[in-house]
Amino acid sequence: MIFSEAKPVPVLLGSLANAGVILRNPVKENHQGFVAGRILDPTGEGIEGAKVRVFLSPSSSRTASLTALTNAAGWFLVRDVPLYARVVIAAEAEGYVPRYYPGVYAWQSARRVDPGGPGIETRPAIWSLDRAQTSGELQQAGRLNRWLEEDPGGNLTPEELAEHYHLSNIRHGYLYLYDLTRGAGAPPVAGTISADNGTAVLAQVSAGDYYARADRPGFESRYLEDSDGNRVVLKIGPNTFNFAEILLPSFTRDPDPPDPNGGQIQQARNAPNPFVGATTISYLLREAVAVSIDVFDIHGGLVRRVLADTPQSSGRNTTFWDATDHSGRRVSSGVYFYRIQAGRATETRKMVVLP
Repeated sequence: MIFSEAKPVPVLLGSLANAGVILRNPVKENHQGFVAGRILDPTGEGIEGAKVRVFLSPSSSRTASLTALTNAAGWFLVRDVPLYARVVIAAEAEGYVPRYYPGVYAWQSARRVDPGGPGIETRPAIWSLDRAQTSGELQQAGRLNRWLEEDPGGNLTPEELAEHYHLSNIRHGYLYLYDLTRGAGAPPVAGTISADNGTAVLAQVSAGDYYARADRPGFESRYLEDSDGNRVVLKIGPNTFNFAEILLPSFTRDPDPPDPNGGQIQQARNAPNPFVGATTISYLLREAVAVSIDVFDIHGGLVRRVLADTPQSSGRNTTFWDATDHSGRRVSSGVYFYRIQAGRATETRKMVVLP
């Protein structure tokens, strides 16, 4: 409403007037997206009260996150997500080990999710959390901190030193414990989230030998290591105290690149994946354009041209691949890639053909 449309409100001496005005926080037009899904326990039941975190720019150490809690059935809805962002989602709950979607313990292995929004369809992100495998009475504390480019030097005042220490804190990172008796490749037995000051405390830990690892979007994942780069074994017992302070460098090897599509191709996916007989490739186009779709094998060889400069309308489009090559022969099982080309924009995705 603008001033010229406003209506006067009569006010009498000694009376109380109510203008009935509702003030709303402005929402940026490009922040009308959402991410929805469900968090399950190992039996497939929903976890109530799990905290879900949506990392908006996961390759950046300055990434912001949005949060929501799951309802009684384990469902969540995170609003005000920027449209066309490719986000990473994580969840944590008391008594469970934190996990990224679709069920991994490292953000670099997490699947990027395209938010839904006005006219943009999206599928719910559903994954499970493992229960913590520790039931003791001990605690393990730690701190996640970052490498700072500036050297604080030795002439800082106590206040300046405290400020430098605060800048090095990594908040909302995960601290995981790995039981050495479970062998290499076993998942963590416990995990927790770091506080604003970077500290994290794992409770109800059983006595034993453990590795500690820290993981947070925007940073390189690291184990607790000594000065020679060897993993430190935490010997947790009733008469021992270990403080796992893990230093994480910023993630720089694979930063989020600028979108070469300019947003032309969105939500490219195929389902089912993996598949046996056939799969449907779907994608969203911002404007009408001619589209080509090619399938390649793991060595980069062209297997099949599914579409060849076919006019497609804006919005959701689908096509079909029956796992055959250009001669109509069934392809062997394994990993394949499909490339969607729409004008000058391209998008490549991976799919798996089962025997």
